[in-house]
Amino acid sequence: LLKTLEEPPKHAMFILCTTESHKVPETIVSRCSKINFTKATVTEMLESLIRVVSGETLVVDQSALKAIAAVADGSFREAHKVLEQLVSFGVEITPEMVNEKLGGTGSVLIGKIIESALSGKPGEVVDAFILMEKNGVKSVVVLGLMLSYLKEQMEIGVKSGANIKGILKLTDA
Repeated sequence: LLKTLEEPPKHAMFILCTTESHKVPETIVSRCSKINFTKATVTEMLESLIRVVSGETLVVDQSALKAIAAVADGSFREAHKVLEQLVSFGVEITPEMVNEKLGGTGSVLIGKIIESALSGKPGEVVDAFILMEKNGVKSVVVLGLMLSYLKEQMEIGVKSGANIKGILKLTDA
């Protein structure tokens, strides 16, 4: 592999992709050009969703699209999939519908889950997960939202000088 990377055939191009670049041996990394891809921003995803909606006969509230973009956590595919799922309920999509159909995964519910976890109330956390599961929300989506929420809370805590040990412990867990 090293020999081939050092002197590849003229007709060949190798593209190595990983989400764990730290695990790639240095002997390989030193022979490659590294390109880091980042998640899409909410604005980029919002623009993409607006393009999709404008080509269809849908009535979608701008804040509903923002909620979809936030839930998708930087994934265009996830955002479009969520929009597709919501369209199956009707051609008019409101923020309330997004919240209801996604199991109320807004920051208020996520905040309650985090608060319950920090307060040592695992029963409330489990109940919230069960409710969201019944509403068709994947636990992976909820965990992503929770991590984003915890990150925001850490940033707020660090800026204000608050004690963030509980948040760090929960994030680590």
